[in-house]
Amino acid sequence: MNARAAPPRVYSYVRCSTAGQVGGDTFERQDAAAAAYCARMGWQLDDSLRLTDAGRSAYSGAHLDDKAALGRFIRAAADGLVPRGSVLLVDDQSRLSRLGIYQTMTLMHDLIEVHGIDLVTLNNGTHYTADNWQDVGNWVISGVGAALAHGESKEKARKLRSANAAKRNRARESGEVYSVRLPAWIQIAGDRRIDAQGRRHGGSFALIPDRAALVARMFDLFLAGSGRHKIAATFNAEKIPTWGGAAHWSAVYVQKILTWSAVIGTWEPRGADSPEPIADYFPAAIDPDTFRRAQELASGGRVVGN
Repeated sequence: MNARAAPPRVYSYVRCSTAGQVGGDTFERQDAAAAAYCARMGWQLDDSLRLTDAGRSAYSGAHLDDKAALGRFIRAAADGLVPRGSVLLVDDQSRLSRLGIYQTMTLMHDLIEVHGIDLVTLNNGTHYTADNWQDVGNWVISGVGAALAHGESKEKARKLRSANAAKRNRARESGEVYSVRLPAWIQIAGDRRIDAQGRRHGGSFALIPDRAALVARMFDLFLAGSGRHKIAATFNAEKIPTWGGAAHWSAVYVQKILTWSAVIGTWEPRGADSPEPIADYFPAAIDPDTFRRAQELASGGRVVGN
């Protein structure tokens, strides 16, 4: 009588694309689906290796880099640290990849055929193995799934770019508050309303008085002959609290502020489709002449009026 084959080692991979999804039930739902499948199969889920990618896009491929859980898992499989015959559970194929047909099929091929890892997509119960991976039906299912996932993400990205471009244009034309990712000496004042989609509107920018004063002091010290290292050391010696949880003031951060046009109220949108910098978008912490003289001094030029 043949001994019963040992059950496979089973891993579950869960992922979400944005940080905003982390607080919801996304991971809980994916974990529950994996646990239910293992229960039906009589398998024990191996939770010694937690495969979770929070806020990592499968459209950009960020979930495959060296710091991502899936990327580390694939490299571990390539190094022989994950036993051949193991099973990887994913909620659906789009959790694994939204990179497009060729990239997705290559990724699945490497997992299944090269590294010997079975793949199960829980939404449709498909169990891909090295024996059935190249079946026509499975290729159709996975290929169509890859195309649909990539197309959906591509359309979302297009709409997001368009919406962001419109917001930046409104910011240029009317001074509308576009982003809450602000320089550390700026805050949003006034009423902020939330629309039906959860987006925030309204409010205006205002200086945080003590921080704006410290920005001005940085420039005064710099123009008086103190370098970035000395300025940082001065603030640390005076035990001035940092802006963001850092243990101490650094010369790198001081340098960033000394060269950042936001100190005179200019906002520089990021992205390939971004408009030109918007002057007078923020309230200024220093006057333009002070900023100009600091840039001339930093570049080795003559500082007018100093």
